[in-house]
Amino acid sequence: MVDADHKAVVRHRIHEGARLDQTFLLMNALAAVVACYGLLLDSPAVVIGAMVMAMLLGPITGVALGLVDGDGRLLRTALVTEATGVGLVLGIAYVIGRLHQGLPAGSEMMARTAPNIMDEVVALAGGTAAAYALASPRISSSMVGVAIATALVPPLAVCGLYLGRGESSLAQGALLLYLANFVAIQFASSAVLWL
Repeated sequence: MVDADHKAVVRHRIHEGARLDQTFLLMNALAAVVACYGLLLDSPAVVIGAMVMAMLLGPITGVALGLVDGDGRLLRTALVTEATGVGLVLGIAYVIGRLHQGLPAGSEMMARTAPNIMDEVVALAGGTAAAYALASPRISSSMVGVAIATALVPPLAVCGLYLGRGESSLAQGALLLYLANFVAIQFASSAVLWL
């Protein structure tokens, strides 16, 4: 059973993670650069590094708690923060895509252009793990693994890279993967926080 003090701490952490601040912008900008070059280099290890750096999961958890608690203010804050982060990542990726139009797209990029049911199973499990790790006093150290499982920046980076190359149909597939992941993570997080 989780006590009232721990619940207050969890709520505070979720509110903090949903805020738009300088750290959020800087870490997502750096994650975007790392993700783009990892994708262009076709390097899974570098792409994983970008996943760990990114902070897009925090606002999604804020959306989940805002919906569960009926907290319109938190919901608006989290949505604005997430939208700003998404716009930042897409913008950086677009510029990098324009700069490196001649580089071939490798398997890391292509893998994120056609979402499938397995991607959604991963997102649901990752969202569940994210909310549970956040709510549990025992396993918050597993958040790095959760950040990798809930891959949010790579599909956005792929979308921006392809937009920069003028390949809108592949960009749409990558954006669809991000949106599907967002919905799955948010749904799973809401369910766990409600429980």
